[in-house]
Amino acid sequence: MVKVKDKGLEGRMHVFGAIVLLAVAAYYLPFLTKYFWIVTLLLIVMGAYMMVYEDNDKDKK
Repeated sequence: MVKVKDKGLEGRMHVFGAIVLLAVAAYYLPFLTKYFWIVTLLLIVMGAYMMVYEDNDKDKK
């Protein structure tokens, strides 16, 4: 992977891409819509956890 100095922007792009993919999947697969919010919440929680974890890892060095 390419190292990006602006971790915030990189993180936002990953979240944005994931949300777009979920929106497209929900649009084409209406019967999965009830899982849409569960998956979105999981992605947001995982994204937030990874951001905090990376920040803590950066502080240790």
